[in-house]
Amino acid sequence: MTVLARLRPQGSALRSATATRPRLPVPGPSTSRTRSLGSIGIDAVPRKQPSPRSRFAPACRHMTYDFLNRPAPSSLQEQKASPLDEITRLRELINRANSTNSTLDKRRVVSEFDDLRPLLAFLYDPYCRLHTTSDSVHKYLRQRKRDKEWLNEHAPVLTAPSNRARNKTQYAALRDKMEQDAREQVPETLLELFYLLASRQITGNEAMATIHIFLQAHGILEQHEYALSGSDDPSLSTTDLFRRGLLRPTALEIFYRCLDRNLKAGVREKTICYAFTGHEPHRPNYQPKLKGIPELPPMSPTTAALRQQFEVALGNTLTRANLPTLFSGQDASKWYASRKLDGVRCIIIVRLQPETSPSGSQTWKVVSISSLSRNGRPFSTLAVLEREISTMLTSFPGLSDLLGPLSERDIASSANESRPSPKTTLILDGEVCVLRPPDKASSPAAKQLDASVTARDAGPADQELSVVEDFAAVVGLIKRKEYTIPDPAFFPFDLLTLEEFAKWRSRLPPPPRKTGVRNAVTNGINPSKQKGRIFSERLAVLESLVSHFEAASAKRSQPSLVRRLTQHTVSTPEQVEEMLGLASKRGWEGIVLRKDMEYEGKRTSAIRKFKQWRDAEYKVVGITTATMRLPINGRFEERKALSAIQIVHKGTRVSVGSGFTSEQRVEFARDPKRIIGKAVTVEYFDESKTFAPSNAKGKGDGDGGEERDEVYSLRFPRIKHIWGQKRDV
Repeated sequence: MTVLARLRPQGSALRSATATRPRLPVPGPSTSRTRSLGSIGIDAVPRKQPSPRSRFAPACRHMTYDFLNRPAPSSLQEQKASPLDEITRLRELINRANSTNSTLDKRRVVSEFDDLRPLLAFLYDPYCRLHTTSDSVHKYLRQRKRDKEWLNEHAPVLTAPSNRARNKTQYAALRDKMEQDAREQVPETLLELFYLLASRQITGNEAMATIHIFLQAHGILEQHEYALSGSDDPSLSTTDLFRRGLLRPTALEIFYRCLDRNLKAGVREKTICYAFTGHEPHRPNYQPKLKGIPELPPMSPTTAALRQQFEVALGNTLTRANLPTLFSGQDASKWYASRKLDGVRCIIIVRLQPETSPSGSQTWKVVSISSLSRNGRPFSTLAVLEREISTMLTSFPGLSDLLGPLSERDIASSANESRPSPKTTLILDGEVCVLRPPDKASSPAAKQLDASVTARDAGPADQELSVVEDFAAVVGLIKRKEYTIPDPAFFPFDLLTLEEFAKWRSRLPPPPRKTGVRNAVTNGINPSKQKGRIFSERLAVLESLVSHFEAASAKRSQPSLVRRLTQHTVSTPEQVEEMLGLASKRGWEGIVLRKDMEYEGKRTSAIRKFKQWRDAEYKVVGITTATMRLPINGRFEERKALSAIQIVHKGTRVSVGSGFTSEQRVEFARDPKRIIGKAVTVEYFDESKTFAPSNAKGKGDGDGGEERDEVYSLRFPRIKHIWGQKRDV
């Protein structure tokens, strides 16, 4: 053992802090190349570590400089941090970050945890999902404890087991078998486990089994039980209790926070980015390179550009009282009104490039197409819609006018395979719905009439062929794994170029281009214009495109997957009131007003939505509490707070968690009697109905069917007012 090794500081915290770092920088490709991490845009290679002299200066002042800077023995290998070491470092980060409310102090604290860069980048990537929650893992762990008790204590003493007992034994054995299979390849780090979950290489019961074995193999469950033990043991010394207190939050609690992607440390994506880079996150192309796990395909430059600024236009709520203000003033703009669809927001990204047809004419072909949610997460169930758009878009007569004329250089690039062809991007922003006949749709959807019939052309003849938008169906189908929706209906309401969608904040003209060279970024838009196209200009092209899809579907005698959403010009409050009356009569979700101006990819007052909200009075029958980070008097702290109240709607308990202030949440959690039993007014958008297995005797008998009960709930409930024992006004 060298002198430096004997003088190395002891302690678990210091060991874990240096577990992932070599004592001296080792030259090689790993230190000369950096890669970007997640949406945070930080380097994967840690910063240059301090020399041994600066690290151990207090203990080595009697040594010479030359001795201290001697290279370490080559036999010492860089150690890989275990998951327990990573959790120990995360605990230190959480506790230190929570000790201050200053943003600058939090950045300084985070910057000291250089070894956690890859893990923090993965956890704070807004486009990353782990597809599991701490609640589901906690339920699984409790189930495994019950399985162990059943197999070891109860099952062996049964003389005549019932069907229920046999099922319990069978399910416990299946879970045991799945965990035995998971032991063959246990992830070595937290990041490897999270990548398996994010890429959906393990899902469902397999994911639960892998997580359980991971927690056992790396001692996370053992340390969690040690930290919670001894609180009621009088024989423990103060030192032992203090050691257990240092392990709070426990290892399992920190793991749960990682699963929920909320460390509860008062830091955000921007804080992490500033701590390591000093600038805003730019969401580069990053996929972690992990041993034994295949990489995801790299993102294209267009996809990376979209993810840098993936913000979609969102509307503000409109009330009748504020309606006249939209049309008052000298600068009152023109507004377009349409029905509010009851579906799922979908942004379709289409990349095209020029090609030369066999006849010698220049056309466009679709290079790639993808469907994203409003948060930038991909949909995997819309392959039918994507195939329809990619097939029919290239035959649209107005495509060349929309994308701009092809220059001589573009034609030469498309003919020469060795030169990359210029690519351009179109974005269709709209809503995906599932249309069903009223007798086959869910109860809330059956209240609507024809989803494809607009307020302008609705008539009595349309009632016979009416279909409705089934919100419950589209939400359930669009997130289903390994499934494709056979007949989705896509209602586009905007058509944008990449420049308009991703760079709308910069209203500056693009740089001048050389003669004869087409700017692929502007997609044919006049570079002298400082602003993008207004809504009416984009709408004219969009309506022509939808007509093209409808005509092609009519030739095949099939309903079009791309549907028309009629926009009505409104210039007075009376015209809006007329549409509101029609929306109420036909059971629409509401109406949307769009201002005739340039695109803004944010929540903007240029888009107003009007919903028909309802309210009703209920009695609070219970509450649920949780630890929440809330601001009170300007100070953020972890506090025990009310997460939701429980009310009864048509025999079903419904949780209402929106509409409370921070002070109310803390007050009601401290004294539940101040809210339980009180009358409250709950505002909600609509009533939903599902079916649950009946508890009636004899279910499943006879023909093997199962009786099912109707279960009612509320959509988007929120507290409107809290009364006393009863409403007094």
